[in-house]
This record gives sequence, C-alpha cells and structure tokens, in this order.
Amino acid sequence: MGELLSVQTPNKNISYKHNANKQRVAKLINGEITEKYLWANLTTLLAIYDKDDNLIQRFEYADQRMPNSMTMGSEKYYLHYDQIGSLRAISDTFS
Repeated sequence: MGELLSVQTPNKNISYKHNANKQRVAKLINGEITEKYLWANLTTLLAIYDKDDNLIQRFEYADQRMPNSMTMGSEKYYLHYDQIGSLRAISDTFS
C-alpha cells in the first residue's frame, strides 16, 4: 500500500510496524524497537517516543494539516513550508 516496510544496510536491518490504518507505529533495528509513534488521527503525528516511552519529539499544529513546530528535549523548532506544503526550512526562532 506504499508504506516503507524495511531497509537493509550492510550493518543493520531496519523495519517498521504499521497499524490497521497503515500508520507507522514502531521502528525496529535488528528486531529491537527503537522508536514508537503516537497519532491523534489518520494524519496527525503527535509524538515520537524511544523504546522506553521517553519523549523524543513532540509536534504542534495550528491548522490540523501540517505541524508548525516540533520540540526536542527543551528546544523548540519552527517548521517553514512553501506554497504547496513542502518543508523548506527549520529554525529555532519564528520568522
């Protein structure tokens, strides 16, 4: 259905688990979960957690379509898109 299932590199096997809605819910490296993904609905990714459920990234939305910022640790970054919705820049200040 178009979702990435796995990647083979010379040193590791990266695979992804998906839910019934075809959303990526986990990333595994050599069979061990390294990341988990939390979805609000079919298209809104809220957060990424590590294997121990510690928050890695949190996304914020202004229009429920595309995230306008992400937080990693104590740092907040703003996401800047072009007129067709392609991510073009990430900054640590809103401009």
